[in-house]
Amino acid sequence: MTRRTRKIRRAKMKKYLLVIFVLIGMGLIFTVGTAYAIDKEFRKCAGCHKIEEGKKGGMGPNIWGVFGSPAGQVEGYRYSEYLKNSGIIWTRESLQAWLSDRKTRQEYFGKEVKDTKMMWTGIKKEEDMKMILDYLEKMK
Repeated sequence: MTRRTRKIRRAKMKKYLLVIFVLIGMGLIFTVGTAYAIDKEFRKCAGCHKIEEGKKGGMGPNIWGVFGSPAGQVEGYRYSEYLKNSGIIWTRESLQAWLSDRKTRQEYFGKEVKDTKMMWTGIKKEEDMKMILDYLEKMK
């Protein structure tokens, strides 16, 4: 192999490495940006709720593994009678209704939903709701 051939190969290799580093960098930026957005949105919940396996909740219950679980059943948290006896299973649809504004909650769950302890104004933006539901669904 001649010196010129080696030089050309090195130049090509540098270009490939540059492309690979740029793609990795873009992937990291996207991942960090998405994680930041989820964290920013979940802060609204984190004032009252924890979302860590095996941890005790705060003012509200720990919501680790909430998807598919019955409402009002996390051990160690004192739920309202309404929620304990509601029969609600936390699906994407029921969580979306629960996390929406008061009117949507009452339309979905009935007027007795006002008897719960959770004081919440609701998630307004559809993209924020989707992000939080996706996040909650992964945390199990």
